[in-house]
Amino acid sequence: MYEMQYFNAFDILGSSLAMEKDAEEMKTCISLLYSEMRAQFERRLKDELHSEMLNMVREELAQHDKKLKKREKGLERQINKVDEKMNKTLSAIMMLVNKGKRKKKIHDDIDQFSQPIEDKEDENDADDDEDGDSENDDSGDDDDNSEFDDD
Repeated sequence: MYEMQYFNAFDILGSSLAMEKDAEEMKTCISLLYSEMRAQFERRLKDELHSEMLNMVREELAQHDKKLKKREKGLERQINKVDEKMNKTLSAIMMLVNKGKRKKKIHDDIDQFSQPIEDKEDENDADDDEDGDSENDDSGDDDDNSEFDDD
């Protein structure tokens, strides 16, 4: 603070000449005091405004964080739902693949067991009938037509 060393109470009360002489000094002292008071007021006001703005920013950040957490939870739920659907779909696909493999294996097993049987039948048919028509077999076997013999 500016010290008021130039102010003398007796000089002020005393002569008007002293008052005129000190008037300029008083004006400068008053203007210095006024500017210092104004500077202190502005600093205090600036500090208060700064703290208010800081509080407002903190509140906004807290609200923004809440919104982000809420959105993050929603996204996690959506991801979990998609994961569940993908797992169900994958398990269904795997079941179908395994079922298809089992069916193919069953068909392969059936084909494997029926293949040699069909081959044997084909060989027997080929021995019985050279021309491929087993019903009209006239190979000279007259034993079948014995009742029609006219001896």
